[in-house]
Amino acid sequence: MAVEALIAALGVIGSVCAAILASRSQTMAVLSGLTKTLQDRVAELEAQVRDLWDERRKDAGLIRRMGDHIDVLEDHIRQEKGPPPPPRPEGL
Repeated sequence: MAVEALIAALGVIGSVCAAILASRSQTMAVLSGLTKTLQDRVAELEAQVRDLWDERRKDAGLIRRMGDHIDVLEDHIRQEKGPPPPPRPEGL
């Protein structure tokens, strides 16, 4: 009788261990999928940030060229030159 109880207890312990291992395996699979999703999202956001910085540099160049053209127009006015004003640079 004691042996049968011990065997039954070992069976229950074995079932609990199997359930824990299966649960752990499922948890690891979920975490692995989540990690992959997060890595993909980080890569996507990094690419967006690179694109935004590229656009910012382009905008900065355009703003600089616009400022240069304004300087030319102001100089034209200061020198009291008549029309036509200096032409707008290409790309502005």
